[in-house]
Amino acid sequence: MTSPYRKIALCLALLSTLSTAILAQPGMLDYPGGPSLKAGRSTAAKIPGGPGNGYRRDYQFVHSGNLVSDKNFYWLTVIDQTPAVLSLLVADQRLKAIHDRRLATLKCHVSDSCTWASSLVSDFRYTPEDSLQIATALQTLYRNNRAPFDALVDRHLRPSGYYERFIADSN
Repeated sequence: MTSPYRKIALCLALLSTLSTAILAQPGMLDYPGGPSLKAGRSTAAKIPGGPGNGYRRDYQFVHSGNLVSDKNFYWLTVIDQTPAVLSLLVADQRLKAIHDRRLATLKCHVSDSCTWASSLVSDFRYTPEDSLQIATALQTLYRNNRAPFDALVDRHLRPSGYYERFIADSN
């Protein structure tokens, strides 16, 4: 089991990276509903077979014991319940270094006596360099270990229905 601090740092790192990567896709901000049709991307799913599969009524959700977490951050719940992926993320030295820096920041501010919350903002903000480091580490992990990540996406994330707007995207 990983420590709560590690989960928080990993969550922040992944959220930052995913939002940066998703928003960087061409046409992503063209309309509030999702990918741009002008960019040659269709929101219509490739329903039969393969990674284009989407929501399945018979899908059995995994649970963490925290209903709020399961609903709002289902992909983190799935990662936590998928030992092959979790062990890869925990063992990656680049992600561990980022985690250690973030954990040190959290520990430093636990006993901080500053009276203005705004003084904490700069330490907790992810810079573009942080996002790039995390994205590079995750891309390398995926490139070298496609099977466990593809299994996580195809067995849990796609059939859950939570990520329908990304159904036409590859893993």
